Amino acid sequence: MTSGVVSNGGYISRARRYQLRYKQAGLCMLCPVPAVNKNYRAKHAVAAREQQRARMKFKRRNLGAASYSFSRTNTCAI
Repeated sequence: MTSGVVSNGGYISRARRYQLRYKQAGLCMLCPVPAVNKNYRAKHAVAAREQQRARMKFKRRNLGAASYSFSRTNTCAI
């Protein structure tokens, strides 16, 4: 197991190392399911999109966003 020290002398938390390991393996950064985009599976990509909309207080939707094109068949039940 590697230590949490990075090249600039800072530290990486266990959760962040977990996320980076899953991302490198092509899995969702939140669960061990294959990702449909760079970071997340369809369910978590939609949740991240909606969370960002709430955080930025956007009223309109960007219907051209990639997370709108994920079909229900791409989602898995975990």
